[in-house]
Amino acid sequence: MKNNSKIYFRYQVLTHSIENRKINLITLSSYKDIQEDNENKNTEELFPMYKSELPVKQFHQDKMIVFLSARVHPGETPSSYAMRGIIKFLLSTKDIRAQTLRDNFVFKIVPMINPDGVFQGYFRMDTLNQNLNRYYNHPTI
Repeated sequence: MKNNSKIYFRYQVLTHSIENRKINLITLSSYKDIQEDNENKNTEELFPMYKSELPVKQFHQDKMIVFLSARVHPGETPSSYAMRGIIKFLLSTKDIRAQTLRDNFVFKIVPMINPDGVFQGYFRMDTLNQNLNRYYNHPTI
């Protein structure tokens, strides 16, 4: 029998940036409602550079996904500190609030969406001089 309160954590390279820097994805939850199947059956088609040493498992469909990201704009330095605090909190084994969140949600975290802009020292743009907050297909959905 699995220990449902145990932390489920997977770190993987989602894809690479234009300048070939890693864009990472963290999956964080508890083992509650975990399924046997792997989540990423079709991910390689969407993200050809996708790699994971350990496959990411699916969770029951009622366990909602919370997506968190930081550093869309490279100049948003405080967001890195906020993201670090969120991850540290969610990994807490002594805080019942963190355990409750892990039991009820799957967290998909991209700590830095625009690593090229951060590396190059840009404030709002990426390598192609685009503001990434203006390039979503359906931002109101």
